[in-house]
Amino acid sequence: MFQQKPVYISSFFAGNMSPDGYRQLLEQVKTTGVNVWVQDGSGVNKLTAEQRERYLQASADCQSSAPASGIVYELFVAGKGKTFTAKPKPDAEIASLLAKRSSCGKDTLYFSLRYLPVAHGILEY
Repeated sequence: MFQQKPVYISSFFAGNMSPDGYRQLLEQVKTTGVNVWVQDGSGVNKLTAEQRERYLQASADCQSSAPASGIVYELFVAGKGKTFTAKPKPDAEIASLLAKRSSCGKDTLYFSLRYLPVAHGILEY
């Protein structure tokens, strides 16, 4: 369907389905020709690190059955409340995330650039 130009979407998980169910959902999306990046969920912090890792392994790991094209690392910490607010993660944590690379060549992305240390005082958040 989208053969002329690559199309990507970003997906996130919140624990509302099993990691395997999430992987199957992303496989269905992939069959349409749309590539999927998976957000790591660390910024919104709805799940524990162990729970997030299960979702990332099922959907974006280097195994051949993982349907995602890569991982979007969240550079923010979400605030409390119904309206989304966020602030940057500590600089050291952002530096650690910026150093991450896929061992199998999958895409590595970051959300959002406004939270990078070089953007402090330039872009509002």
